[in-house]
Amino acid sequence: MLLAYFPYAMAPVILAACLQHYFLVLGWSGKWSGGVVGPVVHYLPFCGDLFLRFWNQRTQSMEHLVTTLGGTYWQAFRKVLLPMSRSALLVCFFKPF
Repeated sequence: MLLAYFPYAMAPVILAACLQHYFLVLGWSGKWSGGVVGPVVHYLPFCGDLFLRFWNQRTQSMEHLVTTLGGTYWQAFRKVLLPMSRSALLVCFFKPF
């Protein structure tokens, strides 16, 4: 978890300058892959921290309850977990923008 906060500890310009070297070496600079990986470095730690707090004992108990009552794992995901995580998903999707 300590490494997840590393992109926030550095100034964004310094982090981008450090990553630019690796993007040039890998051939990602100015390409679609670099445009995807660059923002992921910034928002993935935030989303990981948010969902680490979401996925607690209560959430796992709700999933277990659905499967105990005869539901499949897909139904537990679609009918219970997805509605429970809607607010966390919205924050994760709109935070980078």
